[in-house]
Amino acid sequence: MAEAPSANGHLEGALRREGVGTTPRSIRDGRGRFVPGHAGLSPGNPHAAQVSRLRAALLEAVTPEDLRAIVRVLIRMARKGSLPAIKELFERVLGKPVELDILARIEEMENRLEGRGP
Repeated sequence: MAEAPSANGHLEGALRREGVGTTPRSIRDGRGRFVPGHAGLSPGNPHAAQVSRLRAALLEAVTPEDLRAIVRVLIRMARKGSLPAIKELFERVLGKPVELDILARIEEMENRLEGRGP
């Protein structure tokens, strides 16, 4: 007889066979649900708060005039032939480049989906 899935889609028997909910340190019960006190959320990136504070400080310190001056320097460097400056400027203004064959690949996938072959 096949096992019926639980409300959250897991097979209860499979969970039991895998030992979910059977150890004292488990954060899930026998049906695969989180036990009280364990929402399943990790604490996240430990550096995120620091990065957030640094980003806020940078936004507070940089004025529109600063940004204009920095962009002028970037443009000047790009005009002199600096490839990293050219790349940075183009990516910031035009966006990151996509692969040249992307349209051909999309067309090939569409043909396969429609049964027209490769």
